[in-house]
Amino acid sequence: MKLMLVSDIHANLTALDAILDHAEKHYGNDCPIVQLGDVIDYGMRPNETLAKIDELGARIIVNLAGNHERAVLGFDMDRFSSPRGADACRYTRSILEPGWFDYIEKAMASTPFEMKLAERRVLFVHGDLSDPFWGGMPASEMGRQVYRDYDYVICGHTHRPFLEEQFYPGDSPRSLHAKTKTVFINPGSVGQPRNHNPASQYAVLDLGAGAVHFNAVPYDIEAETALFKGEVHPFYAERLKNGI
Repeated sequence: MKLMLVSDIHANLTALDAILDHAEKHYGNDCPIVQLGDVIDYGMRPNETLAKIDELGARIIVNLAGNHERAVLGFDMDRFSSPRGADACRYTRSILEPGWFDYIEKAMASTPFEMKLAERRVLFVHGDLSDPFWGGMPASEMGRQVYRDYDYVICGHTHRPFLEEQFYPGDSPRSLHAKTKTVFINPGSVGQPRNHNPASQYAVLDLGAGAVHFNAVPYDIEAETALFKGEVHPFYAERLKNGI
């Protein structure tokens, strides 16, 4: 079983279309999709991007709300790292069609969310268990024993892809081995990458093979940045060019 892992689209419809096309060509058009949060905000097309996610229907097997969906609903506005972030959120809220507020509340799950897939126990969280919406899954967090009973922990939020293996003492009920292992995966950001690679990024987890494929897909960044007309700080358009 393969899962398409996407996170942090941030209303960048051009980038989302690019990875969906790439995934169809390389993995088929029926690969289940895990959406890890922050579909909206920063970018110029939140309504269209939510509509695209909604159109994917049953292919979306996990549909998480991120900290930006939470902020659009009026929570945690004081947690943005800069005034421009809060201003961008207020702009997104002002143009979001009324029905999408209801969609965020009812169709997007609050984190964490866990499933058993292909005999693997998998945890999905936008941030981490200490801070589900804003946490960055640092090494100290991955070392916590609370994660040891999961085979995979899939997270987003940081806009940087990573793959880490964490080993724990073997007193977990799911294993008779001396140590248990949990694999942590962040697929990176579709629409606002911050690993100095401007390409749109996503990952595919092959649960059967135990393999992870990270993908960076070029897209028309100039077409996306041309949509910015001063409604939000130009920083959010300029950073797309360099992946920062």
